[in-house]
Amino acid sequence: MRDLVEKAALGKANMLSNDKPAYLLNTMLGGIYIGFGMLLLVTLGGYMSAEPSLKLAQGVTFGVALTMVLLAGADLFTGNHFVMTIGAFSKKTTWGQAIASWIGSYAGNLVGAVLLAGVFYASGLAVGDLGEYIDKVVHGKTAPDTIELFMRGILCNVLVCIAVWGNYKLKTEIGRIAVIFCCIMPFITMSFEHSIANMTAFSVAYFNGVITLGEIVHNLVPVTLGNIVGGVFVAVAYWVTVLKNDK
Repeated sequence: MRDLVEKAALGKANMLSNDKPAYLLNTMLGGIYIGFGMLLLVTLGGYMSAEPSLKLAQGVTFGVALTMVLLAGADLFTGNHFVMTIGAFSKKTTWGQAIASWIGSYAGNLVGAVLLAGVFYASGLAVGDLGEYIDKVVHGKTAPDTIELFMRGILCNVLVCIAVWGNYKLKTEIGRIAVIFCCIMPFITMSFEHSIANMTAFSVAYFNGVITLGEIVHNLVPVTLGNIVGGVFVAVAYWVTVLKNDK
């Protein structure tokens, strides 16, 4: 198992160093795939806003986003905290490469998220009940204080990185998909915060003129930091308990 994670970390570091256009495209795909999950979430909200089962339906379906990332292949900022931390611990990559990957994937994910949001906005779909639900979602994300958002970011990426770990540990695609959905359902249903998913929602809301850049920053800064802490925590936990002695 350790060799699979190390290989992934080395591949990310090498692509960033040797083929930056390919790395940018790969990270843009990560932002787009997660963005599709967010657009599905708000679309369900627009259709089912009065249904008590809405949060559960959103939790059950959002797993399609991480499934696309892990099975189709893309570079995701939040998952990189697990992969690149393990790569650095095992000395297959350096901490400098890990941090560069985090910065590069965050930037690329942002470009992909904004691009997807722009196309979605231009499609004319972000109006009516859906537009009202997007407004409700983004203001719900900017209402908590900084500490609350930071903690929600930690909780979110603990679950995301457990799903990433399962992707390396499990042998079949069915098993990998199952663990993804098992991890993503609680993260969505309990309203934890994922920085990359939020980028798409905020971008659509910004294009709609219902949110300011200051409000977006208020959410994304603590959520991003929380995502980093949560992902590194999972990497440290599995390095100490499983991977350190797995040759």
